[in-house]
Amino acid sequence: MITTAALTQVRQVLAETIRRHLDDAEITATIYPDGAIEATPALPAIVIGNPRWAPSEGPTACYGLLSWPVAVLVARDGTSDPAANRLLEQIWPAVATALDQSRTGRVDTAQFGPYQVGGVTYPAYLITIKLTV
Repeated sequence: MITTAALTQVRQVLAETIRRHLDDAEITATIYPDGAIEATPALPAIVIGNPRWAPSEGPTACYGLLSWPVAVLVARDGTSDPAANRLLEQIWPAVATALDQSRTGRVDTAQFGPYQVGGVTYPAYLITIKLTV
């Protein structure tokens, strides 16, 4: 059964795992573990979003599958900023590696795309992890 407490615990584990991995790689970023950004984000940022639940298929059909989005955002100075792309390429693999090593789930996808906060679009990598619950 999925509970608020269980979701909160998963968010904490993901955030702590990402923080340790970024610290080890000497990468500085702000982590938003509950997906909420109430003002302008402190960039670069990692946003742990809200999960999507779907029933499992096959031998684990009695379980469910959570698809959990994690976004890596950076600042953008212009319409095509090479520095933003380089920073994204430095941070997102470290975040994806941390998520894969979290033992909480596995990375399913990672793709470049926009991420909006308060009507402002940021360059981002959108990483999805899958967890069986």
